[in-house]
This record gives sequence, structure tokens and C-alpha cells, in this order.
Amino acid sequence: MTDLLSPQAPSADRSVVSGLNYPGATALRLDRETRPNKPHEDGPAAAIGTYRLAELECAKRHIRIGATLCFSGEPFLNLFSISSGSFKSVIQTESGNERVSGLHRSGDLMGMDAIGAGSYRARVVALEDSQVQVIPYQKFQSLVLQSPKLLEQLLCLMSNEISRRQAMASERDASAEARVANLLVGLAQQSAERGASSLEFNLLMSRRDLGSYLGLSLETVSRTLSRLQEKGLVLVRNRELRILKPDELAALGE
Repeated sequence: MTDLLSPQAPSADRSVVSGLNYPGATALRLDRETRPNKPHEDGPAAAIGTYRLAELECAKRHIRIGATLCFSGEPFLNLFSISSGSFKSVIQTESGNERVSGLHRSGDLMGMDAIGAGSYRARVVALEDSQVQVIPYQKFQSLVLQSPKLLEQLLCLMSNEISRRQAMASERDASAEARVANLLVGLAQQSAERGASSLEFNLLMSRRDLGSYLGLSLETVSRTLSRLQEKGLVLVRNRELRILKPDELAALGE
């Protein structure tokens, strides 16, 4: 495994990273309050399944680590529900650089932001061996029109995504410790929502990813994580993170 604190921590590719969003710029996920099924079992596919997802005849695709699920500019035909594994979305900036715009994990529904444009905005790459359910959008659209409840849930998802982006923008002026602490607390919450431990989980991103997402240098991220460990708040070994004092960690981000 890759050491998060190592200066040479590799990522799945050589992209320059600008952000890791949870669930991310191209992923919308049913929140705990709106999901009728257990979030850690099947994610949005299970919730939508309550409204006859089986009728859509979703195919399953296995994507190996480093492989691309869809490309930027590719015609939008399907949504993707992550059954297992994780992905990142990579976009190209006006200057020609590649930046990661989202991190997507099991239970996320990817591709919603392509609906208006008619094509995918980002190249989506597997961070580990993963499996997705391919949801044909035309059939899905027909199902939404027949189900006011499903439409209401999708509107909730979009509202939550807007709120999440606003919260991210407001954190840009916070201190390095506050930004790192907020991110770790957010990851802990994500882990808990999937039925896993909120105190012990794996980090999918390298130190470079963390710094780019938080607007910090690689060195600042390393020093900040080291300080958090020295304070006894967290323990980071390779990509394994253990939160030792969750209340104190959360207080740093306030």
C-alpha cells in the first residue's frame, strides 16, 4: 500500500489534482434520510429499485484499477451506480492541465451532471477493481416520469449537491489544520453511512490528492497530518486511517 505521508506517494495516474468531492462533482448519492434501504448494501440502486429499477434491465460492468469507465465528451447514454469499489473524475482545464474533480465510492450514482450537456464532462477512472450497474438514461427518465416519489428524491440529491459545493467554497479561508480535520471528519461520516466504521477506514487518495483538494501544498498536508498524529488525534499508516479522538478532531474544523 502507498504511504500517505511519503513524498513519492503515487496515485492511479499522473493527473494534477484540484479537488476530491464527496460524493463528487459527477456523483449524486441518496442521503441517509431519503434512502428506504440500508445505505451500505446497494446504495442508490437499492433505493431506486423500490420504484422498479429491475425493469430497466441494468447491466453490470467490472472495471479494473486504472481503467476508464467513460471519457470526457463521450455521448451521455447511461448513469452508473457503483456496486463496489471507487472512482475518480478527471477534467481538463482551459490551460490544458488535468484535474480530479470528484471521488466516488460504493453507493454513489455517477453521471447526473451530464444530463444537461448531453455528454460526460469528465473521464471517470477506477481507483481499485470495481463494479458498476449501468442504468440506461432513457429508460430511467421514463421511470422518473412515472414516479413522483423518485423525482422528489432526485431533486433532494441535487439540492444536497448544491449545499455541499457551497460548504466547500466557504472552507477555503480556513487554516490548514481545520481543512484537513474537516476532510477527515467528512470521510468518517461517509464511512459510517455505508455501514462501516467511522473510526477506521482506508484513504483512497494520495497526499497529492489531499493537498490539491484542500488548496494546500504537499508539504503542508504532510506537516499537518504529522501534527495531528503528534497530538494523538489520528494515526495514519500507509492508506489506513484511524481516528483516535473524533470529538477533538471535529472541534479543529469549527
